[in-house]
Amino acid sequence: MYSASRGSGDGNAGDEERSLSGTYDVSYLEDPALSVSVIVPSLENASRSKRLAAVLLLLLPYLKQPGVNVVLVIGGTQPFDLSDVEEPLSTGLFDTAYSMNFEEANLLIEKQVKIVRYKGTPRYSSLINAGVKSAEGKFLCFFDDSTSEVKHRVYGRGENWLGQMVAYADDKEIGGVGGLIVNHEQKVVISSGRVIDGDGNVADLHRSESIESAGYFARLLGSSNCTAVRLGCFVTGRKVFDEIGGLDQKLPDDLVDLEYGLCLREKGYRSVVLSQYHFFQNEPYFAENFDSAKSLSSDPERQRFLKKWGSQLPAQDPFYSPNLRFVGRSAKFHLDVDLPEDALTST
Repeated sequence: MYSASRGSGDGNAGDEERSLSGTYDVSYLEDPALSVSVIVPSLENASRSKRLAAVLLLLLPYLKQPGVNVVLVIGGTQPFDLSDVEEPLSTGLFDTAYSMNFEEANLLIEKQVKIVRYKGTPRYSSLINAGVKSAEGKFLCFFDDSTSEVKHRVYGRGENWLGQMVAYADDKEIGGVGGLIVNHEQKVVISSGRVIDGDGNVADLHRSESIESAGYFARLLGSSNCTAVRLGCFVTGRKVFDEIGGLDQKLPDDLVDLEYGLCLREKGYRSVVLSQYHFFQNEPYFAENFDSAKSLSSDPERQRFLKKWGSQLPAQDPFYSPNLRFVGRSAKFHLDVDLPEDALTST
């Protein structure tokens, strides 16, 4: 365990490291020989090559380890191969402080990255399942291709987010580990976990809160349990994934992560979100693919989901305060009372 307010010791009270005084997160012992397959599902869009080049830049430090490989799962009908990312990758290496040149990076990518084409229905779950079939790692990491940056809340880019997520997932009680998904442009939370109540209402924890917020009872400062986590940055064991039976491709995308989380809970596993790791993703893309009519569940689909899980859903999500309420798709600081304006503004 270490302090999230680890100071420089120079006595300067204005240090950024000291701004979170008294908060802690748990650091697991990391396996020096990672065995991870990073699955990157990619739906067809005009900026796909730039997105995938940005993702590969983020993953390059891990590709130096022989046990880490990347599977790009390409949906749609447009042709694609690794040569399509060469130009944006070269530009990214030039613009960013990387300790390797383009030739070294290209050799790593050719060796450690494989492409899987998927021509079926382009759902997120189907792309991930197709990628897992080609995975070699002991652990699986699902990584959204709109991810532009990964940072530790306090220590910045240098922290080993993948090593820590895998170390958590290696705990026998933990079935899945996610990070804090944040809006790249607005610097607000997209999701710090998923919640669902007995009526089937679904929301994302702390949605639309500032990434500088500590969250409800400091949930945005470190690790916490939740019912499910978004699959945009998610690590699970390969054996656990196979035990669950993979992702349900019959479900719309907005229910797949909940289904997986509930399956984990049914088998005695926990889902954990590491909110200290910020995964900056593209909100318009996120909304297009997960909040659109084609991705949101219809009433019949939701009813089938509730018929399967309804008897196991408590009236209140166990990881969300009964004193708070959902507002739309957000689960954050909404008191379950309506107070007059003068009460809210009085001191």
